[in-house]
Parts: sequence; structure tokens; C-alpha cells
Amino acid sequence: MLEHIQQLDIVTTAVSRPACARRNHAFTLMEMVVITAILMVLAAAVAPRVIAYERSRQVKQLEANVARLPQEAVIESIKSQIPVQLQIQGTQLVMEHVPTDGSQPDVVKTIELDDTLDATNAKLNNTNTDTASWAWSAYPDGTADTGGLQFSEDNQPKSLQIASDGSSTWISGALPDASLDQWTVGQLSQLTQSTGSTTRATAGGSFSTGARTP
Repeated sequence: MLEHIQQLDIVTTAVSRPACARRNHAFTLMEMVVITAILMVLAAAVAPRVIAYERSRQVKQLEANVARLPQEAVIESIKSQIPVQLQIQGTQLVMEHVPTDGSQPDVVKTIELDDTLDATNAKLNNTNTDTASWAWSAYPDGTADTGGLQFSEDNQPKSLQIASDGSSTWISGALPDASLDQWTVGQLSQLTQSTGSTTRATAGGSFSTGARTP
């Protein structure tokens, strides 16, 4: 009889251990609620930073693409021996061939600006112009117009200055005023009185406003 009871205890212990183990490793409803709440708080704290980082990365990539386009236009014009223009068409920055025989322009490349970069002002060969009529050109001999585009990025002005070789530079703020971009020595007094800007001498014997980017 005693032997039978001992065997029964062994069987009972063997059967009950997995159940105990399962109970020891299971989560209660309250624990699940607490864990879920913690995960939600962490997600709420991290998600905005992730979104902001991704947007910043996309904006920088877009700015890099826009800045490269003038140089690409110069290369394309030399390669094709056809003038190449950059224009703002709606929310796109468009690069296209402009045949000299008067035929229709041929689109080479477009960059979608959407609402990230909103073109608000433009300059072509030191003349201020609107974005709708702005048409910057590169030529088969490797030369190009000078100019620039002013954008609104997160309600802050940011401008792209384009040199005559197609190189370009981003600057913070608005495009330098074409009418005040450069002054001769004889106009120094008038410049100082009208703008109050700090002036500096240039190699060509002229003076530039402090607003101009070197």
C-alpha cells in the first residue's frame, strides 16, 4: 500500500510541474496592460524624432539634387552641342534641350519640388525676375548664365546661387538684391547712406555689400 502511494505521488508531481512552470512564466492581464502602456509611451516619444529625421534627410537629398542640376545642364549642353535650359514649371524644376532650329524643347530631367521647396523669387544675369519667366541657360561652349532661385523651406527663405560655370551654392536667406549686388568706388558713399551695410574692396576696384556671399 505504501509503495502504491509513493508511486502516485511521483506521478502527481511529474504531471503538476509543467502546469506550475506555465503559471510561473505566464503574464497576467494587468502585466500586459502595463507593458502595452510603456510601449505606447516610448513610441509616442520616439516617433516624432524618427519622422523629423526622415524629413530632414529627404530635404537634404532634394537640395543636393537641385544644386547638382545646373552643373549637369552644362555637361549635357557640351555633350549634345545644344543649349540646355532650367525652368520652374509648376512644382517641378525642369531641364530641357532648346534646339536652335525652333523645334519643341526636349525634356531631359525633372525634379519634383512639391511642398518641400517652394520657389518664390529668381534672378537671371543680375536681373531680378519672377519664377514663371526664369529660364537659366547653359551653352555648348561650356559657359552659362549666372543667376539663382529663392525658395521657401519651412517658411524660411533659402537661396541657390548659380555661377557662370554651372557651379551652385546654397545660402541661408533671400537672394542678394541684384540692384545692390555690386557698386563702383564712386557709389560707395551712396551705398553706405542708403543701406548702412559694411563694405569691402574687391580685386576689380569695386565694393560689395556685406549681404553678398563671397
